[in-house]
Amino acid sequence: MLNKPEWWLPLALIAGLAQPAWSQGDPAAAASPAGEPAPLDTIPVAALPEAQAAPTVEKVDLQEVQVSATRRKKSINKTAIAVTEISGVALTSGVIRDTQSTALVVPSLVVTVSGNEAAGGVIRIRGVGTPGTNAGLEGSVGVFVDGVYLPRSGLAFSDLLDIERIEVLRGPQGTLFGKNTSAGAINILTKKPSFNPEAIVTLTGGDYNSRIAQAIVSGPVFGDKLALRLAGQYNKRDGFIQNVDDGEDYNNRNRYSLRGQALWQPNDEVSLRLIAGLYKRDELCCIAPFTLLGPTAAQVERQGGTVIRPPTADTVAFDGVKTSKAMEKNASVQLEWKLGDVVAKGLISHQLADNSDPGEADFTNLDLVNFPFNDAKIKTSTAEFGLSGKAGWLDWVGGAFLSREKLRVSNSILLGDDAGEFICSNIANAPPASPAPGVALPGSPAPPSTVPACTVSGPQAFPPDSGQTQNLSYQTGKSASLFTHNVINFPLDIDLTVGLRYLVEAKDGGGFSESNSPSCNVPLGTPGVPAGLRVLCGAPLYQARFDDKRITGTGGLSKTFFDRMFLYTSFSSGFKSGGINLNPSSTNGGTLTFQPEKVKAYELGLKVPFFGKKLTTRTAYFYQDFTDYQLNFFDGTAFVISNAGQVISRGVEFESTLNPFKPLKINAGVTYADAFFGKRTVDANLRDKQFTSAPKWTGTFSVDYRQPLPFWGMSFNSNVAARYQSKVNTSASLLPQAAQPGYTLINGRLGLGFKGDLDISAVVTNLTDEVYYPVIFASVVQAGSFNGYPGPPRTIGLELRKRF
Repeated sequence: MLNKPEWWLPLALIAGLAQPAWSQGDPAAAASPAGEPAPLDTIPVAALPEAQAAPTVEKVDLQEVQVSATRRKKSINKTAIAVTEISGVALTSGVIRDTQSTALVVPSLVVTVSGNEAAGGVIRIRGVGTPGTNAGLEGSVGVFVDGVYLPRSGLAFSDLLDIERIEVLRGPQGTLFGKNTSAGAINILTKKPSFNPEAIVTLTGGDYNSRIAQAIVSGPVFGDKLALRLAGQYNKRDGFIQNVDDGEDYNNRNRYSLRGQALWQPNDEVSLRLIAGLYKRDELCCIAPFTLLGPTAAQVERQGGTVIRPPTADTVAFDGVKTSKAMEKNASVQLEWKLGDVVAKGLISHQLADNSDPGEADFTNLDLVNFPFNDAKIKTSTAEFGLSGKAGWLDWVGGAFLSREKLRVSNSILLGDDAGEFICSNIANAPPASPAPGVALPGSPAPPSTVPACTVSGPQAFPPDSGQTQNLSYQTGKSASLFTHNVINFPLDIDLTVGLRYLVEAKDGGGFSESNSPSCNVPLGTPGVPAGLRVLCGAPLYQARFDDKRITGTGGLSKTFFDRMFLYTSFSSGFKSGGINLNPSSTNGGTLTFQPEKVKAYELGLKVPFFGKKLTTRTAYFYQDFTDYQLNFFDGTAFVISNAGQVISRGVEFESTLNPFKPLKINAGVTYADAFFGKRTVDANLRDKQFTSAPKWTGTFSVDYRQPLPFWGMSFNSNVAARYQSKVNTSASLLPQAAQPGYTLINGRLGLGFKGDLDISAVVTNLTDEVYYPVIFASVVQAGSFNGYPGPPRTIGLELRKRF
């Protein structure tokens, strides 16, 4: 049981609201028919009548949203799992254009991006996710696009193009979805080819010289047997962070996406879908301005560098160029075959991701530390076969999943022309630093007894172009599993859910780090020479293997009361695979492999309609106990990986949808998630402290209003979407300087629809121009200073959409 007073606030709220529909003075509500009118967000504005009188406000019930969270198409209000559904229309209305922005409408979701989207993206659900840039780590939150598993969450960080819906599943998904994920899953479903011809062109322009062009075309090419769909988007925008050193604007947009599909349906029993996609990015990204200037800032100025005082989120001064390039290709084939009462499904996929992120490392215009090259390649192939059906009281699903992955990561980290003088002066002149508990900060000022060390080794220990001339790591991974998920239907609307998954996994990999740094020739423990003077040292060639066998499962019981109120309770076990440390420099005296991250999760949920389904509410209480949590943090010079121990995530989620009359739809949600390091955490200084980047309170609120106008066939549409999250600490080691206060983000849309299927809208993101830093970290070789990756500022634009 929780012992914090604030825990009971949301429970009291829910207790007050959770009155069944029949207690609201509407005896007919409990017996209303199942059929409902189409939801508002599935009716195109241009499909409304061209001219009509001022409409009478019509009261309607909410349409039951269908989700596939349990591999069955089922009402979201009768699904025994905490899931949030975001329709494609809701994405468009809320100006949600990329994966990062989905958190705007999902209170339990936190999405952050740091050094680059491909490697530095982190997705967290209920406060838990996998931070860091070690390629050996898989995500605690699994991401699936049209059923295809993405082994690294960063691969999902792209523009959202032609989306049918997104399902955010909360809690461990240890049975049905690809490889096991310990914290949740995001299921992205794109629109299928249609047999009714359609074409949509969208053009958007705005400040920061923003230009977005999107085109979608779909239709039959062979009667009702074969249909094609092609979607493409080009997204270009100037950056919002100015580098006063070279005048360039960084954190820009320069990317495009293409997706082609073919759907073949020779008869009512067989469906074959082919999907191929291409995503490319070439941007000046990702820059982290200083958030706090420590004593080393004075040394930057003494050596002729520029220091922005006070630090700002939109101005930096650094030398060199920092770029982010990526190209991702994917292809999949999906087969569905109805064999009487049994449905067979097959899926084969192949993905190739190639990322490059060279450039600046210290974010000053002194030449201190650089990445001459920083490349990663990932090849992934998957295959899945499943059977499902119903036999009397049993609703069953079973299947097998296979995956194979190859990845290769290479980079170089070298000191610049100014590094020698900076490192020695930093140690000699700066006052002693106080690292956070349990964390050593290489480059911190040395105690007075070792101040002469730099005069012993001298700046010649840090010549230009010295350091790690090459870091290379590689891995081949294979995974195979069998799974089954069964729902037993008992009388009295009681269902028992039982699911199991057996998984076998093997990974082979290794790497090395070559260094020409003279400072590394000074043996550790040399009198008068602190360890901080040994920088960018190498690591010998290593090779490691990781094997694992796991059984995970889920069990639950649910009951429907009065054909409306749905109550469920469940237990799930899940895990995230262990693996090989693919950061060679941290293996020197460190760990070569890390253990799986395991979780046991308990959930109690209640889904209740009110006022004849005009209002629906979904509430879930959860308790999740993670052991051997995989922690990857930056210590000032390198990323260090470990199994930190125990993390607890417990709390309550509440979501509601209100449709009091046809033009108006309101969504609201609040999550209280108490995520913290548990008693079994390895570092005693972290125990009982709030978990990294885990807000205790988050809330979302959106209002969508659409109304036909009584003249010229016009219509009016508007949408406001807002998200609040409370304060967090973005540092894995909870450095106090990495605290981010709570903030609120607001997006909006205001538009008109015209005859001829034409819409014109004004759109805005981050309406209040909130300044916030999703990630703050200790500056590279600059003890006491901190940098942060800021969120995008306010953008305003005009959008033109035409349907043909």
